[in-house]
Formats: sequence, C-alpha cells, structure tokens
Amino acid sequence: MDHDYLLRLKQSHPTLRLLGADNAPLILGFVHQVFIEPNRRSLPYGDAVSLLEDYLYALREVHGEGRYPRSARQYLEDWSGGQTPYLRKYYPELGDEPEFDLTPATEKAVEWIQGLEERQFVGTTTAAARSLSDAEGQAEPFGWFDWPKVPHPAEAGSDAAMGAIMA
Repeated sequence: MDHDYLLRLKQSHPTLRLLGADNAPLILGFVHQVFIEPNRRSLPYGDAVSLLEDYLYALREVHGEGRYPRSARQYLEDWSGGQTPYLRKYYPELGDEPEFDLTPATEKAVEWIQGLEERQFVGTTTAAARSLSDAEGQAEPFGWFDWPKVPHPAEAGSDAAMGAIMA
C-alpha cells in the first residue's frame, strides 16, 4: 500500500467515498435507522421518502433548517444515482413503484462504523488465578505443591492478592 494507491482508493472506492461525503452522517444515520435496525432488506420509494422526511425534520429541529436544505426526494435521487450510488433503486417484479436497498459498499461502511463503537470488556478469571484463590486448589492432588495461599481479589482487593503473590 503506497500513497498513490491509497489516494486513488479514497477517490474511487464507494465505501470510502461514502465515509468521506459531506452528508455521511445523514446518509449513514438514515440507513441505519430504516434498514439496519429493523433488519429491512428493501424499502418502497414512497415509504423511503416519508421516513427520510421524518428523519430530516428531526435533524432540522436540532441542527437548524439550513443543515440539510434539500428535499427527501432530492437526497434519495442523489443517493441512488451517479457513479457511486449508496442505495440501489430498482423496480420489483410485481410492482410499478421503485424500491431501494443498500449497496454492498453502504453495508460495508455501516459495518465499519459499528466496529468503531466501544464494546464493554468482559473479564474472566483464569484457571491459574482460580487455583491460587480457591480452597479446593489447596487440597489433593494439588496440595503437594507449595502454592502460595492467595485471597481472591474480589474478596480481599487486588492489592492484598498481589501482596500475597509477591510474598
């Protein structure tokens, strides 16, 4: 990966273009709310317009009218047209109203953003820590080893447990 390759990738790859778009928070927030959260595969055009109008209304209440000045229809047409669409617009077999679904690049962008969110650490107790603090670990067959008797950190505190180990 050299500089020129990465520059070309930034300019041409649909996922990176989406992440770098001025309206990326609008696009990704809307897509997450109407496609990802409800696990929706496709969305009829009329429903998409209505949901985006509601989404824009809520954003404008918080960020002001000038934040996203265009209509829901204009945004949807932009997001589904051009060289790198974020939504795929198509006509279903049995219908005359177009529908939208996510492009693979948009799905990848959403997944990448979700991967940035902090996940809570789930701690575990190792077998070695259990054997040192568990009374059963002092009995046969382990009793013949001269294991240090260490209080469990949850009961005695980590300083006391470390002190017993170091002693």
